[in-house]
Amino acid sequence: MIASDFIRVRFGSSGPARRRVEHNLVQLAGGPVQALATHEDVIERLQPVTSALTPSETHTDVLPGWTTERVTGVARWGANIAELGIPRQSGVASQILDEAAAFNLAVAAFDTLVDERPAHLPEAAQALDPQRLRKRMNGDIRCLSSQTSGTSARSVVALFDHVLGSLAFRLADAPSDRAALAVLLERMYLSEMGIGSPLIAKRLPTIFIGRLANTSDDRHVSRVFEALARFFAAWDDYVDLSRDWMSFHANEFLWSSNTSPMFPRLSAAALGMMRLSFARRSRSSIERGLVLHAQHALRAARQCGREREVRALIRGLTQGSQ
Repeated sequence: MIASDFIRVRFGSSGPARRRVEHNLVQLAGGPVQALATHEDVIERLQPVTSALTPSETHTDVLPGWTTERVTGVARWGANIAELGIPRQSGVASQILDEAAAFNLAVAAFDTLVDERPAHLPEAAQALDPQRLRKRMNGDIRCLSSQTSGTSARSVVALFDHVLGSLAFRLADAPSDRAALAVLLERMYLSEMGIGSPLIAKRLPTIFIGRLANTSDDRHVSRVFEALARFFAAWDDYVDLSRDWMSFHANEFLWSSNTSPMFPRLSAAALGMMRLSFARRSRSSIERGLVLHAQHALRAARQCGREREVRALIRGLTQGSQ
């Protein structure tokens, strides 16, 4: 606890320093800013597939920390991100919003499984093998649903199954789009499994949602999602500094890879202490990095008339809408 508090204080990820960072980002976003949509219709449509995430009489072996409020918030945030990129007159907007909300839930739930239910990870990892994901997106309706038995793993796999089943239908006549999404899923999977940089898994979910939403393949909109992916990942790392320090998880403000066993952990800890001791990753440099990522996202948004939406997302993120 002492070390955890020390990290929070040293890097300013809690208390007055955290409030100052949030204030500066809100100021950068400017005002007045449109309120993020609540997407109650999306939440309601997803209820059959999200109900297994929260405790009930029939679901007791659930992932820790998943309340109805958290499910709603994570799903809503996924829909809010997607809304940024959906063309104004899209005829499939509601389907894309559902896909984005369910995908954001699937990724977040999988992260919880990795951190809190490691014994269930092999089963989920086998079920979510990239080849199975690709087959599901190409229309194989049983390749995921029959692969898990434990409740925790099954609830996570069911979310991916829902998303990919929807994509199989919506993109039935767009094999190149399905192939591009399959590549992103494979890169995320490999990153989560420790192959390649773990930072990839932190950024690609936003880019994946952008690919879902940007049906017109507008390159300017794609750049907005790429910039937002970097900002969102940096913000998550800032918020998780203490936890990642204690668990040796990848964090761009500490170290770039998960570390184990003991000797690599000691090396990473030494590196972390160096970064604590020198100004390279001081509070001010972390704050500058977050502001720089936000500025890049706003600059990209101006190029395609999406600045108002991005300002709302920045404010929503710093004020806990996600």
